[in-house]
Amino acid sequence: MSVKKELRYEIETKTSCWIVKSHRPNGEGYFYMFREGERDLIHRWIYCDEHGSIPKFHEVRHACGKKACINPEHLYLYENKRNPSFYRNKRK
Repeated sequence: MSVKKELRYEIETKTSCWIVKSHRPNGEGYFYMFREGERDLIHRWIYCDEHGSIPKFHEVRHACGKKACINPEHLYLYENKRNPSFYRNKRK
């Protein structure tokens, strides 16, 4: 049996951050969810829903600096300029 967990968040009025409340962070402070049979970071799913796919060797970063924030206006692409083989190994 598969149980889907609803994504819930609270909006901080001072910062306009959308703070994830329904999921627990991993050891690095990021929040994961399962969607369409895949596990990924919630902020990456939100970015893709709002802006389209993430180009190769790019990461989604938080302009506000809060890992729990999923406000699409606070998410932006960052080109990872490290050695591509290092990046590939890190994402596995």
